[in-house]
Amino acid sequence: MTSNQADGADAVVVLCTNLDGPALAASLEKELDIAVLDSVAVKLWRTMTLAGADPRVLSRVLSRWGRVFRASAREN
Repeated sequence: MTSNQADGADAVVVLCTNLDGPALAASLEKELDIAVLDSVAVKLWRTMTLAGADPRVLSRVLSRWGRVFRASAREN
């Protein structure tokens, strides 16, 4: 995907593929300047919020998984 293809999009979703979406998220976000949401990363984020944990604690460890872990449940 190129920035031209993403023009006007709010996000890119990588949904249940054999593609290693989490590993590509941060670099794609930088290239496209929009959020890249991988289904595995989003599921982990949501599970943490439902359990009462702040997913931002993983932002350093999972920084390559994209900006999803920089958001708290209250922001979304």
